[in-house]
Amino acid sequence: MSKIAAEFIKNVPWLVDISTINTVLFFILLVIIIVGVLRMKKEDIDEYKNMPLHDSDEEISKTN
Repeated sequence: MSKIAAEFIKNVPWLVDISTINTVLFFILLVIIIVGVLRMKKEDIDEYKNMPLHDSDEEISKTN
């Protein structure tokens, strides 16, 4: 499989540029998500932590 991929990459020169751009965009998005999580307020985290989880649809319909 890697021989096929290597041959494909040789035949498509712009593919290297696209993969570089995708990698940079991935790391930028990752940094944004990490910074957003680190800047969350403790109260919000506690609220999300204590949200009730429902096991079935019956419980959801009872609360509505």
